[in-house]
Amino acid sequence: MGELSRLYQKLFYGSSLATDVSGGLYVPHDPGMLYFQVEVDSVEKVTQAAKQILEEILRLQKEGPTEEELERVIVNSESERLYSTQTADGMAGRLGFLKFVVGDMQFDEGYLEELRSVDARKIQEVAAKYFDPRRMSGALLLPKGVQYDLKEIAELGKKMLEPQVEETSVKTKKGSTKKEVFPGPRPEVITLSNGMKVIYRERAQSHVMSIHSATLGGMRLELSDPVESAQKDWGASNLMAMTWTKGTPDKDARKIASIVEGSAANLDGFSGRHTVGVQTTGLARDWKVLSELFNETLFHPTFPTSELEHSKRVVEESIRSIEDHSAQLASKLFLETLFEKHPYGHLTAGSLESVRSIDSAKLKAFHQRWVKPSNLTLTVVGAVKRRDLDHWLKDLEKQTNRGPTENLLNKKVDEETALKAPRWTEKSLGREQLHIIVGGLGIRLTDPERYTLRILQNILGGQSGRLFIELREKKSLGYTVAPISFEGMERGYVGTYIACSPSKRQEAIDGIKTVLEVLAKKGPTPAEMARAKEFYLGRRAMDLQSDSSLASYYGLEAVYNLPYLTEEEIVRRISAVKPKDVQDFCRKFLVEPHMVTTVVG
Repeated sequence: MGELSRLYQKLFYGSSLATDVSGGLYVPHDPGMLYFQVEVDSVEKVTQAAKQILEEILRLQKEGPTEEELERVIVNSESERLYSTQTADGMAGRLGFLKFVVGDMQFDEGYLEELRSVDARKIQEVAAKYFDPRRMSGALLLPKGVQYDLKEIAELGKKMLEPQVEETSVKTKKGSTKKEVFPGPRPEVITLSNGMKVIYRERAQSHVMSIHSATLGGMRLELSDPVESAQKDWGASNLMAMTWTKGTPDKDARKIASIVEGSAANLDGFSGRHTVGVQTTGLARDWKVLSELFNETLFHPTFPTSELEHSKRVVEESIRSIEDHSAQLASKLFLETLFEKHPYGHLTAGSLESVRSIDSAKLKAFHQRWVKPSNLTLTVVGAVKRRDLDHWLKDLEKQTNRGPTENLLNKKVDEETALKAPRWTEKSLGREQLHIIVGGLGIRLTDPERYTLRILQNILGGQSGRLFIELREKKSLGYTVAPISFEGMERGYVGTYIACSPSKRQEAIDGIKTVLEVLAKKGPTPAEMARAKEFYLGRRAMDLQSDSSLASYYGLEAVYNLPYLTEEEIVRRISAVKPKDVQDFCRKFLVEPHMVTTVVG
């Protein structure tokens, strides 16, 4: 779909009816389906949203796609193979699909040529054939107690969709090949004259490149060092990320989306508890246009008011919907109860009141405060030659100067104090499933115990983990059970989550306690240690196969000023974790301290 798709432009931007618009094509061996999905914030908007979807279907049947739309689809289809073959599981998935679903291992060789031969008339014929009310189905998910008659939409479909076909012509574009990448050597670190840190790793086998920028900021600093006040600034970095790539002095959101989607790339802002930034991933052949757009977007965002209002609608709806999702509500109450003073006690989205008070001027103020060369880390990974990187960095230095600097790492936030007694929070919703979190204060990003925590999580988690075996398999106490953790610049949290029947509430809580006490008393077995270490290292290798995941990993480690460790060093640290380390960690963080217990359902 993408932001430039007709439905997204019409329902999200044009009429502001939708908070999300998506769609796709499901292609199994047997007949599959083409579908659209729209989310609205009230049942009163359903009919109008359906009407606008049908209008766009009718327009496609009558007018067909534009040349630009066809070109974008072809570019995205070409790039899909290149992106999917970055990882071992991506290649395996594609080969499995060709073998067992398509039944032709050579299918890809001719597919793109066939795709390039598709013209607007063919699209109109397909739209007329498949968007026929007699073969279309609809589904509507409503809040409990709310009524809506789907016959209204069915009648609209019958009335509006009359197949018509008109001719038009299109141009096509040729594509490229495959790639194979694996984690490898240490990246190169370059420090520019303006203080900006650049991390670079060329991957000659790749057809893709990824640029990642990051600086300290996010919820932690928006609340501890606000522009106006913590109460009014809460959620600013989240909105900043959502609107960062929606406008510059020379380009509006549509122009930016046209460049990005026309290159089958992505360009997104991001934010979290500690950081904000922008990242892009695209085909290496589009390095010049994407890197120039990245610079412009990173340093000169305008945070347009119109785009901000669209983002506010989405955020406000997500805040309202927390009450509808028991697991999210349990997490919210757990954090608020554990962290009474620290910003970690807040969700990143903000509140309805704070979101309404945030304007473009405030986002620009945070951007000016945080996005300075001396605090910024840029990471470039993929098929980018050093000479091209040097040329880009030279232009980058001209556009940015050192100016007045402030090391954001020096902005300290007081640690949350240890619990002096157990805490309990509960919200009864009368639902058929309880969501329970039991946990307490955890560790920091800089603590050497972070590797012990990784092993502990894998001993407890997964279908071979103690929590699953003891609580679900043996006692049937929960539908889902898993360890949880978060490491922060100050102490984060560790704990356990379980979803269970209301009748098994106390038994589930007692069961969690028993599993942890046994582990703290007797420690893990040699088999558990071996499985946990192998799983962590294997999962890590799989997660770091793509250019974008490597760029994100390198960049964030540098922002936190953590020492870069090679894969060999990571293996050594994981291998060095002993059973007693896990036993002591479990006792120190999950058994001996006072805990917060949250129950929602």
